[in-house]
Amino acid sequence: VLVMGVFVQDVSDDYSLRYPKLYAPGHLNLLFNKKVFLQSVGEGVISSLILFFIPYGALNNALRPDGSDLVGHKAFGVTVASILIVAVSLRCALDTSYWTGFNHLVIWGSILFYFGFTFLTYADFFGYEYVGTARNVMSTGPFWFTLILTVTILVVPVVAERFYYIDTRPTLTDKVRLKQKISKSKSRSGEL
Repeated sequence: VLVMGVFVQDVSDDYSLRYPKLYAPGHLNLLFNKKVFLQSVGEGVISSLILFFIPYGALNNALRPDGSDLVGHKAFGVTVASILIVAVSLRCALDTSYWTGFNHLVIWGSILFYFGFTFLTYADFFGYEYVGTARNVMSTGPFWFTLILTVTILVVPVVAERFYYIDTRPTLTDKVRLKQKISKSKSRSGEL
């Protein structure tokens, strides 16, 4: 998230120079003020409740393939952390308007790094208290169902909101992005 915040671009460098009014909302404090902050806090509270209660309810009576209980604070922690990483990475992908190879590396690499790091950390040779938890939890259907369900519940409203606002009240940035996209597609079709 930190890397994305530093390197994200709304439009290409060329369009940023061509449309200096794109910087006006930042100068007028329209993108970060008390109202925006409180909306973010509210969204965070709602997201955290969803992030806790959906996995809690879904895994409450879940069983492993061998018939033993899947529930426990360790399994629950791995599940919630996994959902959080995937949901936040997808939100970063939704917030990315101008894609570069670096964006792909950071967003999809974050998810891969998390799962790799989790399996490595919970491996037998570290002697960590959670040894085998990641493998045991992630090898079950309830984990993957819960991950997909919760991430969908967290991301779909954001997608719907974005489409609604872009269609009904597009900002100057949205209009410039559309112009950039049309220009890029025209240049591609002219090359073919």
